[in-house]
Amino acid sequence: MSIWLNRCRLFLLLSLIGFINNAMANAAVATRVKTIVEFFSFRCIHCANVNNKLNQYVIAHNVKYLDVNIDISPQALKTTIIYYVAVDAGVGVEFKDTYFKAVLSGMPVYAESTLAYVVNAIKNKTMGSLLKSQIEQQRIKQKLDYVQPKFPTNYT
Repeated sequence: MSIWLNRCRLFLLLSLIGFINNAMANAAVATRVKTIVEFFSFRCIHCANVNNKLNQYVIAHNVKYLDVNIDISPQALKTTIIYYVAVDAGVGVEFKDTYFKAVLSGMPVYAESTLAYVVNAIKNKTMGSLLKSQIEQQRIKQKLDYVQPKFPTNYT
């Protein structure tokens, strides 16, 4: 990963954190916010720390929220796939919250044990079905067209 890309990610994250803090402090600014786009990585400790504040802000101010996982590394692939399956199952926020809490408590990022813990903590039947679905596999592969992932199915 290039230094430039890491600096861009850091700039985006710091900009988002600063924006949220300023918007939360100034109600007049909050009324003008219509959409928040968060670029995050599950291995970013700053993303994990701002996650709850961001969720509270989105709920309190009824704004649209789009979160985009920017980690395209091979070690992040399984987590990214399962996260997007969770989003399709309607439990993306819960997956992200649970994953960040697990990492903040000391569980290793992108480890099979962390994924298993998160999926078992959520216990969502729709997510379990989607993990086994050929149609979902194709949809996620198209979304992640920069790689040819092996779809993980052993988390149900």
